[in-house]
Amino acid sequence: MAVKKMKKLQPMTNIVWWMILLFAGTQDAVYGRPFQQDSQPTAVEVTDDSGKFEIGVYYARWTLNPIISSFRDSLNEELGKQIRDDVVDRVIDKYNRFLNPTDFEEDFSFDASGPNYGIEFRYYPQGRLGSFSMGLSLDKIKMRIAGEGSVRQNFDDQTYAEADGSGEIILSPIFTSLSFRWDFMPRWRVTPYYSMGLGLAVVGKEKRSGETVDYDKSDRITWEYEGFYHWVTGPIKLDEGGDQLTLKEAEEEGDFNIPNIFPLIMINFGVRAEIMPFLYLRGEVGFYDGLAVRFGVSGRF
Repeated sequence: MAVKKMKKLQPMTNIVWWMILLFAGTQDAVYGRPFQQDSQPTAVEVTDDSGKFEIGVYYARWTLNPIISSFRDSLNEELGKQIRDDVVDRVIDKYNRFLNPTDFEEDFSFDASGPNYGIEFRYYPQGRLGSFSMGLSLDKIKMRIAGEGSVRQNFDDQTYAEADGSGEIILSPIFTSLSFRWDFMPRWRVTPYYSMGLGLAVVGKEKRSGETVDYDKSDRITWEYEGFYHWVTGPIKLDEGGDQLTLKEAEEEGDFNIPNIFPLIMINFGVRAEIMPFLYLRGEVGFYDGLAVRFGVSGRF
């Protein structure tokens, strides 16, 4: 009778033993101990203390269009005033007459984009098996904010001047940032991740040589236009005009003001792929006081 019971229990005993062996093998894979079975193709077998440091380079494209509406009015007013003042001066100089300006109209549309490239250093406290990392990056950006439209200045003698113009603001800041990143599946060869961080950007910096001040020409505002003066005999074409100023010179001549230092907020979502041991490709979409698409390569050691 006991023999019959043992025969009935034999299949269940075999199942239990197979479950124990499978569980032991899974634990070996998790903790990095030698495991004879083939691992999953998407997993990377590593030790806990490997790959704590990472260095990478990347290239990105920026756009400020989704948030440019927050300062569209100030850009519209500043570019319009620069062109308006130049047109009015040309009319007064050409016709040698006193004009008393009344109401003023401007209408410009803007587009903002630009490239940037940088280098990043990251630290993973738990090595390649850990999902959390801290990063310090240094970026060089070139942002172009371009606008085009028209201005009209009316005078009290029923005449007016108008111009079709375009302009751009070039910003070339250098910014440094501290970020925190979490890899969803750190042991997988391909894993999504997200990161967030803060940084500081510096623009419009002065270059000094002895007592001579040479403003950085890489950060500037430029405009050009074609204008007409309308009076009793009809429209009269004015000479084409325009100018280029550094941001500092624009501040000194008018109300235009961009801070030399301003903060940046970063929130990124991306994918990292290991193309060979300790070498990775990365692509991400992020918000950096604007939208950015970034691609890079990095190495762990």
